Amino acid sequence: MWLVLIFLIVGFIFSNRLYRWADPMIRTGLYILLVAMGMNLGRNQEIMQAIPMLGAQAVLYCLATSLVSVLVLLLYERLFIHRFIRRRKPRERSGLGREALLVGIITACLIAGVLGGRYWVSMPSNLPSVLFSLSLVIICISIGVTIRGSLQFLTRTKKLWLYAMVPVMVTIGSVGGGLLAGLITGLDPVDSAAIGGTMVFYSFASVIITHQSGVDIGLLALLSNILREILTFAAAPFLTRFSELSPFGIGGASTMDVTLPVIKHSLPEEYTLLGIFNGVVLSVAVPLLLILLYGLA
Repeated sequence: MWLVLIFLIVGFIFSNRLYRWADPMIRTGLYILLVAMGMNLGRNQEIMQAIPMLGAQAVLYCLATSLVSVLVLLLYERLFIHRFIRRRKPRERSGLGREALLVGIITACLIAGVLGGRYWVSMPSNLPSVLFSLSLVIICISIGVTIRGSLQFLTRTKKLWLYAMVPVMVTIGSVGGGLLAGLITGLDPVDSAAIGGTMVFYSFASVIITHQSGVDIGLLALLSNILREILTFAAAPFLTRFSELSPFGIGGASTMDVTLPVIKHSLPEEYTLLGIFNGVVLSVAVPLLLILLYGLA
């Protein structure tokens, strides 16, 4: 965490000199990060073996939680903060070509990483962690470069508290989507709410869910939220054409770190701090939500 803070500060201090390099840096860090993610997935035998058994259910939970979260945020945006959002100029909405290219590269990097992790027998065991660290340095510096603009935006924004409600809307949509998927699959409502309420904080939440409900439910929570994280990379460039807040609904807690690069790439830079804020709040909320759900069960 300290390294993250240090590199954010470095980017902030040298923002004037590095500003023109911020977008190329964020793209480079994003591609390296996706390759590292793919490698970790490809060499994780437990996850790969769970895909045939739990894949359909995981996709359903991923889509349901993402869709309901996006719809809740879209409704919230239209009803309350639509007039306060700075709409991008027409020239910035350059058609679908740019977004399609980005999604294509994202997909290629992820697939390359999975194949490498799965079939590269002699791959150094620490290579994914080295790539993660490298991407972290690049991303944090480039995010730090854009924070100055975000701070200037926040000082001018009216109704700032409306943006602070975004994590609440994401939580409502995620839990609601989990319950909807549970109705379709027949899974216990508490487990369904917990899977949705993981909100991409799967590294912690999957352990708690496994302890409470068994390995199958824990794996389902892990796999569905990994898919949700991947979906954020693929969907964010397109969804932002219709709703500025939608990527936060899909990305959940990961908007403060893993999916922050694609948010930065897809949205005006003032949303960078909102992504960090959304992720931090949800990372705190997920453990409390799971304690509440299983405590009441």
